[in-house]
Amino acid sequence: VLKPLGKATAADGARGVPAWHYLSVVVGWFSGAAWFVFYSGVISGIWMGFMLCWVGLAIQHTANHGGLVKDTRLGYLLGLLNDVGPGGSSVVWRYHHQCSHHSYCNDLVLDQDVHSSFPLLRLDKAQELKSHHKWQFLY
Repeated sequence: VLKPLGKATAADGARGVPAWHYLSVVVGWFSGAAWFVFYSGVISGIWMGFMLCWVGLAIQHTANHGGLVKDTRLGYLLGLLNDVGPGGSSVVWRYHHQCSHHSYCNDLVLDQDVHSSFPLLRLDKAQELKSHHKWQFLY
């Protein structure tokens, strides 16, 4: 499994994406913020919400896993975008996600990340099956 990605060493990670991947997210975020500040409205607010989600999903999550860039210092700084943009805490995220989610992935009781998706997602057969769960593959 590690052969295609290379071996991870202390100084640089096994992964890394081209800079334009994460820079396009940052540019989208700043342009969305500028649009919202200068032309506040429902559409610019929705767009800004999408941009903040994009920061969390495309940059913060992968950077805090250590897989976004090979330079660990830059990866740490990119992981802090969660603190600056959406207003979360990268320290709290790293602790809860790594200790809770990765230790007890999708466990209804022990995985704290599962509770954030209630009642929209059904991640375990023990959860009550609701009518909207048949459309879960779409979202």
